[in-house]
Amino acid sequence: MKQIHTEEKRVSFAEEMKAADFGNLHLTKRYGRMLDAIMQCPGDSFPDIFNTEADLEGAYRFLRNPNVTWHKAIASHLNATVIRAQVAGKILAIHDTTDFTFPGEEPREGLGFVNQTTCRGFFGHFAFAVSGDSSRTPLGIVGVETYSRKGKPKRNPSHRSFQDPNRESLRWGRLVSDVQSRLNSHTEVIHVMDREADIYGLLDELCFNNQRFVIRLCYDRALKDLPGTKVSDALQDLKVVCEREVVLSRRAKNRCNKKENKTHPPRERRTARLAFSATTVEIKRPHHHNVTHTKALRLNVIHVEELDPPNAEQKVEWKLITTEPIQTTEEITEVVDIYRSRWLIEEYFKVLKTGCNYEKRQLESLQTLLNALALFVPVAHRLLLLRNLSRTTPQLPADCVLTKIQIEILLCLPKSKLAHAPSVRDALFEIARLGGHIKNNGDPGWLTIWRGYRKLLLYEVAWSAKK
Repeated sequence: MKQIHTEEKRVSFAEEMKAADFGNLHLTKRYGRMLDAIMQCPGDSFPDIFNTEADLEGAYRFLRNPNVTWHKAIASHLNATVIRAQVAGKILAIHDTTDFTFPGEEPREGLGFVNQTTCRGFFGHFAFAVSGDSSRTPLGIVGVETYSRKGKPKRNPSHRSFQDPNRESLRWGRLVSDVQSRLNSHTEVIHVMDREADIYGLLDELCFNNQRFVIRLCYDRALKDLPGTKVSDALQDLKVVCEREVVLSRRAKNRCNKKENKTHPPRERRTARLAFSATTVEIKRPHHHNVTHTKALRLNVIHVEELDPPNAEQKVEWKLITTEPIQTTEEITEVVDIYRSRWLIEEYFKVLKTGCNYEKRQLESLQTLLNALALFVPVAHRLLLLRNLSRTTPQLPADCVLTKIQIEILLCLPKSKLAHAPSVRDALFEIARLGGHIKNNGDPGWLTIWRGYRKLLLYEVAWSAKK
């Protein structure tokens, strides 16, 4: 696999902005100025980001302009991600769906109901690319589809017709096709998905098109040629090939979604001892599925199970179905590590929603909200990249993610202990210190990094103005 070199990792905001094309030079320049302003303080309101009346009005006109579409606005970031993916040679395309909700008494044009609540919003189905090497470097969004639900929320959303040509579940296959068509054949792609993607039609489609994947099973699927047996039966009494200790982070109770607490119950931070085992199975086509689907699929399954979980705590258990080989211990642990990388897209969503305060945007329609989302997508990637590099490649030179002026500012800060050629990790801790982080508390979280980075960007503006 080709390694990503320091200079090749860096596709700057300036380069992404130059690649934007709205068919109008004025709109393209406005887009660049807006993206630059948002990057300086992504969590602020638009009136604070665009602090003159002319700039604020220009931003609103841009977002409302019928010639500015979501697809045009997001295209430059997608193209930049493709370049990074091609340089990497091998990537993980992590797929997931999130909802964006917008409170307010007045309904906004184009928004629909989210789940079974009265809150309105829309959904974003993303494919987030990370490098396939051990660094798992965030490369950006490589595919995205948005949609809103029409009409009133259904009383039983779990009920769906597998023959409905407009069913939402088809989005998983569409995005896989979109990602594959966007990348060239020289880029290896492994698609990573959570339990919601455990759909027989999707598995059949991926296998038919020779796509590589790691998907967590949701259903205990029936096996071919063994009446009455299921995947769980095949996993019983398997030989444990290895054990591993992992630290499980604390998970707070979800106060807004009681159903989520059943799927992902709250827990305290603990160290868990996990056992890995693996086998190959042939899962049978469900009786209610389209007869055009393959009758059975031969796939590898890896069972991850926590040994001796604490009392009253739900044990960790994953059943991962994959096309990846499982002949050796190294191959099995690699598949588990691939699936563990899925947390990166969850972190990305947190950056969008909390770091960039996207759901607090006071815009009046789905069109303007989508156009605004396209501006925050590359900003969120940049913030996540900064933290990831500090953890996975701490000795990388800081100038691979920071400008020369930003490094000069960090060197001039009171009580700064940075060397004149700082590493990414040293620079990150200095940025986190700006955000209130105390180094003795361990690695900073992305929110603390964002607070410090915001200050650094404001200092950079003042520094540049002084010169």
